[in-house]
Order: sequence, then structure tokens, then C-alpha cells
Amino acid sequence: MAGGATDGTADVVVVGGGVMGGATAFYLAGKGARVLLVEQHRIGGPPSASGASAAIVEALAGSPAPLAQQAQLARRLLADLAPRLLELTGIDVELQRLGTVRLAFSERQVAVLRQYVAGLYAELGEASEWLDAIALHDAEPATRVGLLGGLYVPSSNGLYAPKYVRALAAGAAALGATVLQGVTVTGFDVHGDRVVAVQTSEGQISAGQVVLASGAWTGVVSRWLGRSLPVGPQRGQIMALAPAPGQPRVRHVLHGPGGYVIPKANGTACVGATHEHVGFDARVTTYGMKFLADLALRLAPGLETATLKHVWMGFRPVLLQDDLPAVGRLPGLENTYVVAGHGAIGVTVSAAVGHTLAQLILGQTPDASLAPFDPGRLTGPLPCQI
Repeated sequence: MAGGATDGTADVVVVGGGVMGGATAFYLAGKGARVLLVEQHRIGGPPSASGASAAIVEALAGSPAPLAQQAQLARRLLADLAPRLLELTGIDVELQRLGTVRLAFSERQVAVLRQYVAGLYAELGEASEWLDAIALHDAEPATRVGLLGGLYVPSSNGLYAPKYVRALAAGAAALGATVLQGVTVTGFDVHGDRVVAVQTSEGQISAGQVVLASGAWTGVVSRWLGRSLPVGPQRGQIMALAPAPGQPRVRHVLHGPGGYVIPKANGTACVGATHEHVGFDARVTTYGMKFLADLALRLAPGLETATLKHVWMGFRPVLLQDDLPAVGRLPGLENTYVVAGHGAIGVTVSAAVGHTLAQLILGQTPDASLAPFDPGRLTGPLPCQI
């Protein structure tokens, strides 16, 4: 991928080509900024979280209000973004309306879903409908007989995460950005309160502004700038199953205790995911496969004869404190921004985060306030070494 900033300078250097870096670069390039996007691995591939996301694009009922509002904005933006990316890049991100069913395995879960969770969706303006056991099995033959029902939310979407991430980067390039893959950022040149250049394995890039979108590596990268940002890796293992011919297929996003199953346009069903604090251990493990297989058979026993197509993993960027990610200017540096810590919901909110962060960087008023995500509440100077 190539674009306009090929002379070692850029208005904005975006460090990290995952879903947050890609979305930010896309919206910046669309507003006329000269953008250079740098990714140390292959865009949309392992070990980034973006390539291993189930990419459920749904209302975040019950989440903190700022995140729930971002998810609603992201879903509105995606309605136009998906066809725009197809037009610019030829990449179909496979955005599809699926609907969500939250399964009830006990009378207590029935009561919580009907009396509480349905109300959380209503607060976001989302319709829901209770499916009794018979209606649930008619809607989802892959679920087991004996389930007590489920809360159906029709507005949920899904997409194919690797294609979405690649399309964002390719779309940014089509709008004039330069996209570098396989290039590692190794440091920064800081003069006073500004980062003036980004050092990479391929040389120096002079930067007007810098965005740290380095995912699970943000805690490490922020230390190069004398800041301590509490973001680290969480390994998520995920599984893709292909139902046997003649066997029931999953039709909706199924949520239940422990995880989810989501159908994809290619006919597979993705099952996920583990949440493992193991550092940067990129292995796919026996534990992970057993957890995912047990989860699949608990939520959709009709998948018991499905073919195991693929098991893979990614490192989610998770906050080690607080419950809201960091999006905004890095304290003490006038031209440096950070977007990090979205954990498992990065794809869900990415369009809104990229859109509003681009507005902030360019001096515009964001369509949705980023104040709740101010990195200043999380960052601090590094401790003195004696």
C-alpha cells in the first residue's frame, strides 16, 4: 500500500495498523491530512487483536455510558463506511445484520434478561423481544432442547475483522495516506513538549503529530516517551467451525455464560473467546481448544459434528486499571495522542473512535465527547531509577 507521504515526513504518523490505527488513519486521510501509518506486522494478521476478533457489532447494553454511546455512533457510521470501503478498495468487509440472542439456561437468567437486560437495551433505543423455548429453537435449531428461552435483539451486526482492518488501511491509502507494513517503530525524538520524529527500522519520519495506536504494546511504547500507560496484553484464543452438510447452522449471535458463537458469511461459526493474562505468549493451547469446544457445545450443541477449520489467537490491549480506554492527547506532549485499552470491543467501537479522534487531532469539535477517555487520568511519569 502506498500514498502521499513518501518523503520521510507526514502531518500525522500513526503508530500501529490495527483497527484503531486504521480507522484513525482513514478518517484523517479523508479530511486531507498527510498520514503515514506504520505497522510492525502484516495488517489484519496475527498477533494483533484485530485479526482475532469475532467482530460483533452490537449495542453495548450495560457498559459504561460513554462506551455504549460510542458503540451506537460506530454502528451508524458503519452503515456508510462499509460500502465506502468497498468502493475505494474492492474489499467487502462482510457487514451483515444478524441479530443477537442472549440465552437463558436457568429461571434466574430468564428473570435477569426479561426484567433487567431488556431495560438496558431500551435505554439505548434498542428493540428486544423475548423468545420462549419453542420460539428459540425454531429461530436457532443448533441450540439445545431444554433451554428456557432467550432475549432477541434484532439490530446486531457482524463483519469479518481481518478484511475490515485491511480495508481501513487500504482505504486510507486510496485517500492519500502511506501505509508501511513490516516496519518497526524503535523510538521517538522529543524536543521540549513535542515529538518531532518517529524512529523506525527503515529510518526516521518527521512528524507534525503522532498517534500511538500500538494496541497491546502501548504500555511499552508509552514508556519510550517517559509516560507510564497501564495497557498490556490479554491473549484471546478463538475457533472457527464449519457445520457438517445437513446439520443446523447458527443464524444469530448467540451469547451465553462464558462467551459467544457468531455466524460468518462464509458459512462458518466463530466461537470465542479466552481471556488469558499470559504476557506476550502467542501459543494456541490445548486449554484454549478445550475451552472453546466446550463453549460451542454448551451454546450450540448442533455444532457437535462440525469441522474444526481454524484456531488462532490475538493480543487484546486491556487496561490494567480503570474501566474506560484511553483516547486523546498524551499529557505533557502537545502533538501526541493515544488510543488504547479497548480490550474485546475494539472492532465494535472502532469507527466512532477513529472518526472522533481524527476530529480532535485536526482541531475540530468531536461528534461525541472524548473527555471521559482522557489519557491524563491514567498516565504518570516513570518512577526514578536509583
